[in-house]
Amino acid sequence: MIHFLAWELVHSVVNVALGPDGRFVGMAVYRPCIDGSGWLAMARTHPRFRRQGVNRAIMDSFLAHARRSRAAYLRLWTNASNAEGVATFSALGFREVARFTRFQAAPSRGPPRFRPRAFDTALWRRVASSPIVRSGNGYVAHGWEFARADRPTLRAVGASGTLRAWGRGLISVPELPRAVPDGATLQLTMWAGEPRELLEEGRRIAAADGREGVGVYVPHVPDLLRAAARAGFEVVKWGDEAILCERTVPRTAPRRRERRIGARRPTGSARAGRTQS
Repeated sequence: MIHFLAWELVHSVVNVALGPDGRFVGMAVYRPCIDGSGWLAMARTHPRFRRQGVNRAIMDSFLAHARRSRAAYLRLWTNASNAEGVATFSALGFREVARFTRFQAAPSRGPPRFRPRAFDTALWRRVASSPIVRSGNGYVAHGWEFARADRPTLRAVGASGTLRAWGRGLISVPELPRAVPDGATLQLTMWAGEPRELLEEGRRIAAADGREGVGVYVPHVPDLLRAAARAGFEVVKWGDEAILCERTVPRTAPRRRERRIGARRPTGSARAGRTQS
């Protein structure tokens, strides 16, 4: 998280909670998803300030930002092994909508088979009936965020020029404006087709692009997990069972309530170093 923080401060919305001495005691990052929803990441709270309203204060600030941005939903993921994280986000109004497992693999030799693909109605019908999309409960990973795999999202992905198709296979490989070194991991999204074939194509694309490897979020169902293993992918420990959560953004702000703040409760919030009321 520290490695990316300077870049996130410039390119994303980073909200922090301030303790009584003005030091950061909590933070989270907001980025827009390709479907117009908001994505929350890098949520951290100092151990001495947990259970004192830090997460809720930051969440309230992002709900206000999402309303101004006309985002209908906020999403995030937390690993199933993180019991405290699961409890926290449940308390903040998020509900589980799907589970995924993060896999990575090294590049593999061989010419890629794909051709660039534009959006059309026939392509949407293929995605709408895709067992892969159904296994993800209608959600897909797009880069570092998750989006609803609906028609407008597929149209937006097609407009970005990142759809790749061959035969019945359909994937996307979004370009990620992220502070990572050259040769970083290629991010793969599976839309439709035979899973092992899609994953193996991702490895070939990674090799052709000179990437260090390829990463993908696979719906957490046994058949797909086995297909990823057969394609030479390995589970990434920090995402071995990622619980994707979502909550609706209220159209109007809730009525503000007066609340006494204890001596150790955070006394303010800031975005990229600027104090907010």
